[in-house]
Amino acid sequence: MVQVAAISTKQNYSVRIVQDDSSIEVFVEDGKSIITSLVFPNKPFNQIHLQSEQSSLVTNWQISQLKSIW
Repeated sequence: MVQVAAISTKQNYSVRIVQDDSSIEVFVEDGKSIITSLVFPNKPFNQIHLQSEQSSLVTNWQISQLKSIW
């Protein structure tokens, strides 16, 4: 499945990806564009694939574990 969010054309974007056991949310420019998707994988996620129609460069990447609410 591919989902697309409309974003303005500029050179740098702030992107935050939040994932848990059954959902993925992508926030662009502090929530100006958002994609939310429910997922039910049959094995754990171990890859992230980013795709752009134009040449792109990731300059900063951070992975943080979410704390359980239970």
